[in-house]
Amino acid sequence: MDDHSDEQGMAENEVVIRKALLWSIPLLMMTFILPILSFNGFMVPTGESNALWFQRSGSLMVICAVWVEFKLFRISGDIFLSGLWTSHEVVIAERYKTPFQAVKYIALAGAVLGTVIWGYGDILRNFTT
Repeated sequence: MDDHSDEQGMAENEVVIRKALLWSIPLLMMTFILPILSFNGFMVPTGESNALWFQRSGSLMVICAVWVEFKLFRISGDIFLSGLWTSHEVVIAERYKTPFQAVKYIALAGAVLGTVIWGYGDILRNFTT
């Protein structure tokens, strides 16, 4: 394999990493916006209480957060290198390590908070109003 094809492969690899991280942004936004909207009674179905609607938003939070985690799992091998690697791979891994970690911990927080809301959201909603 020549240097040109190595660089092309690295560029494609970087595109995959960047795409996964960029897709995570709207998913993370949905993770935290959905419960805020549902807490305020946005789009509550007829016959559904606001508390139960808020509780259901916890499941949507978990789905969005797990989707982000799945996207991150697919690129984690490119960020945390093992075995033999080139200097190009190291540069790419270092460039995206911090954003990767930030997205990972935000998604984790969303999954945990979503689980709490999913389990106890009706109680939390009734307690605060």
